[in-house]
Amino acid sequence: MTPDTLYAEAMRLGARARAYFDPGGPADAARAALRPEHRLAVATESLRTTSRLLEVVSALIVRQAGGVPALRERDFAAVPARLGGPAREIAAGVRELYTRTFGEEG
Repeated sequence: MTPDTLYAEAMRLGARARAYFDPGGPADAARAALRPEHRLAVATESLRTTSRLLEVVSALIVRQAGGVPALRERDFAAVPARLGGPAREIAAGVRELYTRTFGEEG
């Protein structure tokens, strides 16, 4: 995969994540119906998803400049099983993109 392809995929996933996780979005009612611990899981995964997307874009920029981006083993944590529906699909997609982006190094 080329950096441009990975970047475009990150932008598409970012748009999906924003549409789902942002307050006032179409998923508000679905999130409000979740049990408190599941709402917490969605909120946590929203932050993790955003962070991973930012790291992917940052890594691609660093690579383009000829550098080697930093990587931590904990960044590959699994998506929580209690996260369901679109949130799980988005988070899993971002995790998979993250793994492909950084997997080329190791």
